[in-house]
Amino acid sequence: MSGRRRAWARQGAAKALSSRRQSLCALVLLVAGGASADADARWSFLVRQLTTAQDPRARVQAALTLGATEEASALAPLCTALGDPEPLVRAAVARSLPNLHDPAALDCLLAHGTDTDALARDEVARAVATLRAVSTRRPKVYVAVPPVVDDSDPPADASLLSLARARLVNRLRWMGVQVAPDAEDRAAAKAALVQAQLQGFQIRTRLARKGSEVAVVMVCLSYPDQQVLGEVTGRASGGRPEDALRALVPRLLQDLAATFEWNL
Repeated sequence: MSGRRRAWARQGAAKALSSRRQSLCALVLLVAGGASADADARWSFLVRQLTTAQDPRARVQAALTLGATEEASALAPLCTALGDPEPLVRAAVARSLPNLHDPAALDCLLAHGTDTDALARDEVARAVATLRAVSTRRPKVYVAVPPVVDDSDPPADASLLSLARARLVNRLRWMGVQVAPDAEDRAAAKAALVQAQLQGFQIRTRLARKGSEVAVVMVCLSYPDQQVLGEVTGRASGGRPEDALRALVPRLLQDLAATFEWNL
């Protein structure tokens, strides 16, 4: 092939790849714009769409929406979907996996190996780089997270309280925080802080659900001395309480990190 023909071929490939990236971005915007409409969609429906929908665009949307849920249970179906025959779906899956804020996503991306498609290969590489950067950075602070306290009337389901704590712990780890072991005693906490040379905090979280409104209060204390330092509060209404937690937890933690200068 002549030099001129090779140049035309490279230009054509670049244009095709750019067009497919734009298609993927358009589908990301479509999912984001329809988030409120999708709020009541069941996780099982999204998994069925991802695994059985005939239209690749539906599978792409399902992959992106599953990633946005930040649900640990979405990891397995997304990892399986890295083997989807449609490259655009594989690219969407790779883009979604870091959004779960689960370090285990790195293992399935690495197990997928080198994708044969340029767009999917690029998205996998970006996801791997993001997850590696998170897994290798040195923690800046040490935070204990006791169980979430329920202030709801009537009482909230235990599963909602567990979800709130899981979201809290996952987000803290994603931010670069070392999370203390459950039920850590004072002596063990002091020893861990000395060894890691980190400042310790405890976050006590209270959740109150009333109708469609969810209120979350996070109280920050020194650790292990447990002197109250301050608190942040957030409220959200409409949609599912799980979606309210997904919106509130990151914002409140960012407020705490900024207020108490965690320098993450």
